[in-house]
Amino acid sequence: MFAGEGAVIAGTDGPVVLDIARVKGKLGVRPEHIQLAFESGVRGGVDNVEYLGGDSLVSCRIGGQPVAVRTNGSVGLRAGDAVWLRWARGAQHCFDDDGRRADTEPREAASTMLA
Repeated sequence: MFAGEGAVIAGTDGPVVLDIARVKGKLGVRPEHIQLAFESGVRGGVDNVEYLGGDSLVSCRIGGQPVAVRTNGSVGLRAGDAVWLRWARGAQHCFDDDGRRADTEPREAASTMLA
C-alpha cells in the first residue's frame, strides 16, 4: 500500500517500511529477526503465543497480515494483546508479485527500523 512517501503494510496507515518503488511488492522478515518493542515500530495484535521451552513463538497480525515472531524465553502476552514490532532494515527481504527476490537496498544490520 502507499502512504505518501513510501509503502506501508497492507491494512495499516504506516509507518513506511519500504521505498515507493516497492508499493506492489511483498515484504518478508524472518521471525527471529523481529523484536517485540514498546511503543515504537509497527503496531500489531497477538493471535497466539506458543512457549517452546527456550523460545516463544508469537503469532501476530499487522493490519490483516500474519506475522510470526520468535523471541527468547517466555513472554507475558496472550491472544488479543496489542504489541509493537520492529526489525533492522537489513533484515527486510523484498519480493515482486511473482515471489522473486527484489532487494536493491544496502543491507545494514545496525540500523533499526523506527527506533
